[in-house]
Amino acid sequence: MLRRPRALLVTTAVLAVVALSGCGRTVVAATGPSPADTSVPEIPVVEAFCVAEYYWLADAAELVSRADAVLRVTATGPSRDHEIRPDPLTDDQIPGIPATAITVRVTQVFKGDLAVGDEIEVGQGTCTDRPLPTGPGTDYVLALSEHEGHPYGQMNEDQAAWQVDATGGLHPVSPDNDLAVDGLEELAALAAAAAPSTQLP
Repeated sequence: MLRRPRALLVTTAVLAVVALSGCGRTVVAATGPSPADTSVPEIPVVEAFCVAEYYWLADAAELVSRADAVLRVTATGPSRDHEIRPDPLTDDQIPGIPATAITVRVTQVFKGDLAVGDEIEVGQGTCTDRPLPTGPGTDYVLALSEHEGHPYGQMNEDQAAWQVDATGGLHPVSPDNDLAVDGLEELAALAAAAAPSTQLP
């Protein structure tokens, strides 16, 4: 496994280190119904406010294997502000990273102890330059780590989130997502073949 540092704008004297945590298919028809819509809403880029170092997964199989949950979800709205803190907590009193926990509703379970219809919180820190929007058209696949008593976290900021189009095609939220997963069926096959989840070292 590789560690990949990410250089982002620092607006605080504290350096927080956290462990967070292609393309849609085109349908072409010469005649008959119009092609299915493979577009997804554009996610705006925001200015990040911290520096983080996080685990970089070698391939999609490793991401799925290490995730506690891999879910298709719809974002239903912002939930609350909170802080991402070291896990386990230390006595150093290091300030946490300001974050927002959004509420999502589970619409498909590829891996994990959740059910369709469950609502969970997913934390997003200010190191994330493409925070997931809420509202209409917010259909995502997320690979998540579970933190007892805290919101779920994305496995890392770049490789653990996709938008889902009308055909089931997956579009990476981040352009730095180099994991070649094109659709829901491929992801389901990876989840079926994955070994039980293992904790990141």
